[in-house]
Amino acid sequence: MSVKMLDLDIAKDLTLLVNTNSACSDIWEMFTTQLQKHFNLSNIDVTLLTDDITFEKHFDEHVNLTISLYNNSLTFREQYLGALVTARKYVFHLNDDYIAYADFDVTEIEKAIKNLENNDISFVKFVRTKYDYIPSVIDDNYFHVNSYVYTQQPCIWKRDVLFNLYKDAPNTGSIGVKGDTIGHTEEHVNQVAINKKIKGVVLYKQEKKRGESHYNCSSVPLVLSALVRGKWNMSEYPELSDLLKMYKIDKNVRGTR
Repeated sequence: MSVKMLDLDIAKDLTLLVNTNSACSDIWEMFTTQLQKHFNLSNIDVTLLTDDITFEKHFDEHVNLTISLYNNSLTFREQYLGALVTARKYVFHLNDDYIAYADFDVTEIEKAIKNLENNDISFVKFVRTKYDYIPSVIDDNYFHVNSYVYTQQPCIWKRDVLFNLYKDAPNTGSIGVKGDTIGHTEEHVNQVAINKKIKGVVLYKQEKKRGESHYNCSSVPLVLSALVRGKWNMSEYPELSDLLKMYKIDKNVRGTR
């Protein structure tokens, strides 16, 4: 594998947590192949949060996998807490429809973990959204998050902080749909984070805006998200068309938006 590995001293404290469900099994080959092509997993602990153990067969044999198998009758809060139990000091979260399309910047990932270690922050996000950010003294490319503190986006968290946010959130709802403040776990956890005055930063290098809500990230280049309400997100990511052809996925089965 030609993609650079993380520094061993940093990698030993990191868990890559991948959230998926068998309802998205048609995306698994594309997700795992693109991820392993652009991010070297050789010395990283990888936890798969899934309801179907066959997800693991899409990863290379050398990858150190932990399966957090859940029952679909559980709330997403319960599912996620189960995966965090065995996670290491830092948790790098990805969803199954975040498709890598270029090499990850290992130096920036290492820097993020060092900054979590040495500063009074609990997370480093890799994708700026449309909301305001305050410049940080930590790094010229870091901005303090002042609105949506917790989101299901590519982000590295201090594991203990993330665990306690989920532990203290109400045990209701699923991942949910944006704007659903009643049954949306992401909204519940975000409110807990706001109440606890959790602080964190977003990495932003003046990348272009992508769609309505967020910006590209040159350090962790991902299609974000490939699926929106179950349909292929062609309106924001027209380049998905080539990826779907490469992996022989019929876009008409799910439909597009």
